[in-house]
Amino acid sequence: MGFDGTSKSSRAHGQSIRYWEATSPYLDALKAKVIDAASKRAVDFLDPLNYPGPDVLVDAASFVDDEVSTAEEKWLAHRRLYVGGSDCSAVLGKNHYKSNLDLYYDKIGANPIPKEETDGEDINLITAWGHMAEEYVGLWYHVQHPDEEVITDTNMYTMAGHPYIGGDVDGIIKMPDGHYALLEIKTTSFFNREAWANNAIPVPYEIQLRHYMAIMGLWEAVIVCMVDRDTFYVRHLVRDLDAEYALVKAVDSFWKDNVEKHHEPKPCGTPESIIKALRKYKLGNGIDKKIPNIKLGDEFYTKCVEYDTVDERYREVKAEADRLDNLRKEMTIPLIQAMGQAPDAYTTSPDGQTMFVLKQTVRKTTSSDKKYAEANLPEDVYNRIFTTKVSAPSLSIKKSSCAGKVGIPQMNP
Repeated sequence: MGFDGTSKSSRAHGQSIRYWEATSPYLDALKAKVIDAASKRAVDFLDPLNYPGPDVLVDAASFVDDEVSTAEEKWLAHRRLYVGGSDCSAVLGKNHYKSNLDLYYDKIGANPIPKEETDGEDINLITAWGHMAEEYVGLWYHVQHPDEEVITDTNMYTMAGHPYIGGDVDGIIKMPDGHYALLEIKTTSFFNREAWANNAIPVPYEIQLRHYMAIMGLWEAVIVCMVDRDTFYVRHLVRDLDAEYALVKAVDSFWKDNVEKHHEPKPCGTPESIIKALRKYKLGNGIDKKIPNIKLGDEFYTKCVEYDTVDERYREVKAEADRLDNLRKEMTIPLIQAMGQAPDAYTTSPDGQTMFVLKQTVRKTTSSDKKYAEANLPEDVYNRIFTTKVSAPSLSIKKSSCAGKVGIPQMNP
């Protein structure tokens, strides 16, 4: 059985279809519209009408376990050879979970600093669920659109002229008129629905779609996101050559100036993702209490002053936000009393032109009794259920006077 991160390699193979050469009156009109909206710089750089098509790096269905490595390890090793679709948002600092530092260290083959041992196995269930759900989502889309053929292609592709820009796509759709579109499959939870509101596509996913369209020479994409068995978001996206130009240039710079030269890029991403990458690859997650108290330079004192100013403002704003939040809760009391146990209610304006819809929902949670479990479960079962993990160090900054502090030398005026 081959491996490409999902189970599709066990039932499919790499295709030899020249998707980018297919045409139709609809697609010709779409191409003209996209090119007309693009800058001359982007059109000249990408030259989309003369694109020769992507290069096939390898068919992931060929990966099998052997004595040297597993199929998954082979797949991951090949992914390290290029910036993939889910990597691009990290290059641009638009990935909530991964910074450009994570990506840089992964691409140069850096080894993470070993973590302190934890009890239990660290399994990313969200990623596993996304892989398992992919086949179901593809089937759902086919049922909804029986006149469109969903093609599974396990090739790992790279962009012509840019071998470090690549990816393996979830699927390709053959439209009734014969042209092809990209298919991307995602899963999410009910709590992330706001990111998809008003027909939106979350920014990291939009970047991923544009990345794949540039590689494959395709002019439109469909992304299908499953919330639960019966709830799906379907969004369509058309090529934007100026966005692709900016994306390709950014990846060019990242690969040539940082990866190839082993030159660490200036960090970009969320503060959490940057700190996580620094601890993962440079600083470690522990604290060595044998290291003596250290004095930082004057420039760091300035940074702490800036932090203290922002922190004071944050506390003021948070106090006001907490006050308003409490006021909101007080205002719901008569509404809750009026609704009783009814799940739904509404109220209209005197003129009947506007209304408010009220809904009461119940969230179920599962709790556990650790003491009871420890007393009644076998030790190995208990340790699998209740895992202990050591968190990364957290930093606190508090302003105080130096006078009389033990371990801090008195400074001359």
